[in-house]
Amino acid sequence: MPPSHLTSTATLARGTAWNIAGRLLPLLVALAATPFLIQALGLARWGLFTLALGLVGLFGVFDLGVGRALTRLVAARLAEGRPPAEVAGAVLTGLLMLLALGLAAGLACAAGAWAYAGLLDLPAPLQAEARGALLAIAVAAPLVLVNAGLWGVLAAHQRFAGANLANLPILALYYLGPLAILTLWDSLLAATLVLVACRAAMTWAYWRLCLRELPALRGARPDPAAAMPLLRQGGWMTVSAMLAPAAQHLDRFIIAARLSAEAAALYATPFDLVIRIAALAQAVLAGAFPALSAALASDDGAAGRLFRHATLAILALVLPPALACLLFADLLLVAWLGADFARHATPAARWLAAGVVLFALDGVAAALIDGAARAARNAALAIAELAVYLPILLLALATHGIAGAAAAWALRLLLAATCRLILAQGAHPRLAPELRALGPALAATLAVLAVALLAADQAPLLRLALFPALLAPVVLLAWQRGLPPGERATLCATIGGRVALLRRKR
Repeated sequence: MPPSHLTSTATLARGTAWNIAGRLLPLLVALAATPFLIQALGLARWGLFTLALGLVGLFGVFDLGVGRALTRLVAARLAEGRPPAEVAGAVLTGLLMLLALGLAAGLACAAGAWAYAGLLDLPAPLQAEARGALLAIAVAAPLVLVNAGLWGVLAAHQRFAGANLANLPILALYYLGPLAILTLWDSLLAATLVLVACRAAMTWAYWRLCLRELPALRGARPDPAAAMPLLRQGGWMTVSAMLAPAAQHLDRFIIAARLSAEAAALYATPFDLVIRIAALAQAVLAGAFPALSAALASDDGAAGRLFRHATLAILALVLPPALACLLFADLLLVAWLGADFARHATPAARWLAAGVVLFALDGVAAALIDGAARAARNAALAIAELAVYLPILLLALATHGIAGAAAAWALRLLLAATCRLILAQGAHPRLAPELRALGPALAATLAVLAVALLAADQAPLLRLALFPALLAPVVLLAWQRGLPPGERATLCATIGGRVALLRRKR
């Protein structure tokens, strides 16, 4: 595959479309299954189940940056035209490293989970269930890390169609499986064992796809020489890999310990809803990171253009649903989980919806910095970010409950996204014109989120009228300033061609 294909906007667009499709069905399944799971488990056990899901996210702490470094290394070697056997040796080395790290992660999380369950204010039978469930989910640690590495190999090849087609049934079972098993075995342990089984199925499916894409893996041997680049490139990524998942999931554990498992459920449930909007951003970033890495390695001048296009794509995909969740959080939660749940969770849900836009945009700058082998800058920012965030979180939680915790999360992301854009310009000096083109749309986005937070308690009809009025300036600025005339003409021609093709087929 030539470097021009790996770094083209068309390839990025196709990969994004497949990634969106691969995330949309599981999201719909999760939304439909969550009320039934809450009913089957009860609010306290549901809160513990969300902790188990959060623990899976925290496994990334043990990645040591190897998974992301492997994606960058494979993408760079493909862009440089290295032999398949050399690429396969690097892949096998990275996967073995991730397996070893995953085993260590499972042991550490098992020990920590046992101690943490003892801190929770739960009846003895429920505390035993919590321990069993958290211990069971620790078994998934090596699977989670190896899966991340396998996905990275497929991403470096820009092969998202097969990966997402394999993902669809497995991720759907992530929620339907626990719901089904609870009818036969009413236990939190049973629900978490299904999650482990889903991760194992995902490992098998990814491995088969990697063999198809890189047949040299069948006879590959570990390449000790590849270990050092992975460790060197992943060394600073380690810090980000440890702190980013911790910053994202730590709040629910603190809420459960400082308040209650019920409070954690009231926070984590809307959080898990709005963070799924960020899956749309991840659909873009999954292709953008290896594409940026390849562009920077081959120095074909495409990195700045890819950065701008990825940012605009994320803004177009994430802002409308996040703004809708912000403005109509109360109505959505009432329809989804009932009036009593909505009354307690709505204030937090609004702040979380605002924060998810910043979370999504922050990912593009982080991808460029890592792709430019400047991961030390991401790591330094992650350290400063967590140091500032923790005291603010504890203060906000003590004074304003879960709504304060959500506001602290959004504030952290605003500061992080601003600082990371500055660092991205330093990592790639040719990025400055692209940032000037994006600036008006990004500034309008912040203004829109602020106005929406102030207007979120207005009458539903007024909020409905406000929704398109808030989106309009962002769309206009993104179109007029974010895209030069030539790109606007190309995009219009492409859309027109697609519409004409659909009409002919009808």
